[in-house]
Amino acid sequence: MQLAELRKIYDAEGPYATVYLETQEASEDAAKQIELRWNSLK
Repeated sequence: MQLAELRKIYDAEGPYATVYLETQEASEDAAKQIELRWNSLK
């Protein structure tokens, strides 16, 4: 993982937000799973 690009964030004064992305393997009902996840986040 290349972390050099993140240096700008660490050096800057806030506020800023971070995002955690959890990925899973593709499945037959992946589109439905994505829709359900986004709806639960709304």
